[in-house]
Formats: sequence, C-alpha cells, structure tokens
Amino acid sequence: LAFSWNGQWLAAAHENGDVELWDLEERSSSCVRRTGESISSLVFCHGTENLVVVTVKGELGVIDPVEHTYVAHLLDAREIGTTLAADSSTGSIAIGTRSGTVMLMNPDGWTERWRAQPHTAGISSLSFSPDGTRLASASNDRTIVLSDTQLGKPVATLLGHAYLVSCVSFSADGSRLV
Repeated sequence: LAFSWNGQWLAAAHENGDVELWDLEERSSSCVRRTGESISSLVFCHGTENLVVVTVKGELGVIDPVEHTYVAHLLDAREIGTTLAADSSTGSIAIGTRSGTVMLMNPDGWTERWRAQPHTAGISSLSFSPDGTRLASASNDRTIVLSDTQLGKPVATLLGHAYLVSCVSFSADGSRLV
C-alpha cells in the first residue's frame, strides 16, 4: 500500500501486477493493467504524485494516477530492484536491490545521482530521514547502513542483529531508527 503525499490517492499492488488506485476525494477506484509481473514495492513520488513501482523481476516504472496509465520504464534488469523509498524534501527515489546496491534517482528525467553497495546481501527496506540528509538501508546481511544522501557514502553501520533486518524507519523527528 502507498498513500500519495497530498492525501488524494491510495495505491495497492495485486499479485498479478495490476495496481488499484483509489481517488479518496472522488471516492472512486480504477485498475491500471501491467505486464503480469508481481510488484514488490511501490511509492508515490513527492511533488509529481506519480506512483513509482518495482516488479519482482526488477523493472522500475511510473504510473500516472490521474490518467491511470503506465508512463515509463526506468531501469533495466542489470540491477534487480526490491524496495523503494521517496524523499519528501527533494522528491528523489531510492532503490534497494537484491545485490545490496542502493541507487538514488532524480525524479527529473530519472537520472541516477549515485550508486553504492553498502551491503553484502539484498536490501529489504529503505527510509529517508525527515530532512532528506540520510538514507537508512536494512539488509538480509543483518545490518542497517546510514548513508549521506548528497555523497552516497555510508556514515554509520549498525551491526549485531541476530537475524536479517526486514524493516527500517526514521522517527518523525529523525532522531531515532525503528
């Protein structure tokens, strides 16, 4: 599930790759048909209200919720995306991959700002700090890495988890990770 930043849209991914879009203001819904690949993650892009999706095969694309159309294919299969996060301060989208790579994409033209491999196993969750200066990545390698979003460099690694870390999120004030 994903809520749009303006509160108008709710999106849910179905097992067959379709995306159900609810217009919460109009109290209506519609279904965007896709290629049939299951979607592993979806997030609304701040500023444009477009919905960014990544499939289980790693295809990254954009859905326009107003037109109910799939408008772009953004990423080739050289990196298999697993999870997404959106930065509310810049509109940037972070992509975590099965190989432990993190990519930060500019929403204007979908160019890559930086790419880093802070993990030795797949990334399960990503979260931006409220001010957008840090990106936390959780991984199957049992670590959480905090990266500087301007430089793409790790600034801290949290070790010692007994099991894989499946979820990470910043507190509302950005002072804690949960």
